[in-house]
Amino acid sequence: MAESILVRSALIPRMIEVGRSLVAGLDQAGLAFEAAFWLSDEESGIWHLVLSMKAVKMDGSRALYSQVHKVLLNLGLEADIRIWMISIVGDKTPIVKSLRGVLGTAASIDGAVLEDAYIGGVRIAGCFVYRLSRRQKLQEVHKA
Repeated sequence: MAESILVRSALIPRMIEVGRSLVAGLDQAGLAFEAAFWLSDEESGIWHLVLSMKAVKMDGSRALYSQVHKVLLNLGLEADIRIWMISIVGDKTPIVKSLRGVLGTAASIDGAVLEDAYIGGVRIAGCFVYRLSRRQKLQEVHKA
């Protein structure tokens, strides 16, 4: 019997810092996403930067991807984060709702890490959270 073994790639410190720089840059550009976190895809083991905003439901994500890509290029971060590594979702997406239910939205949670967890029936292989609400502040951004 053949078995498949998934090896999840590590979320390296450089990705964490570059993600934080992008989120801060998006804030400065007026694109304040309510939630921002790295999420490991359970099947592929690839990390995606998930950005969540209410406007996705009303306006769709295509225009937001264009705006995020522009900020990514302006910050010179495209060598570290490719646009295909970013997922833009609505604020009612199950993973966003589940994380908010467990981690909350009041105090700063920048740097919260979840690994191999089940939250509200949603499996999380790996997650690094910057914020789940615009009220939550990011840690100081260092030069990426």
